Amino acid sequence: MLYGILGIATSFAVIMLAFPYYSGFFYSNTEKQIIVVDKSDISTIEFKISGMTCTSCEEHVIHEVNKLNGIVNSKASYKNGKAIIKFDRTKTSETEIEKAINPTAYKVTDKK
Repeated sequence: MLYGILGIATSFAVIMLAFPYYSGFFYSNTEKQIIVVDKSDISTIEFKISGMTCTSCEEHVIHEVNKLNGIVNSKASYKNGKAIIKFDRTKTSETEIEKAINPTAYKVTDKK
């Protein structure tokens, strides 16, 4: 019985350690097609984000940001601790993007 419990615990630990490698399967493809009427309405902002520790964290942030209308492109890097978002100012704002990131358990600490 003890070996069975240890086997289950070991299997669970291995599955959880590998989570960053397969976490992308849990997020649907959120790529959107956007039609840009005026390219002068496109802005890029860089958010410094604390708390991201793996690629799964990046996917979580990107997934939430891409739910907003007007997102042209979004990239996040846990290694650099930041996300770079290109968006249409007429459809969303820096504040709305920040509001989308903060509930993910990762916090925006700065933006430029």
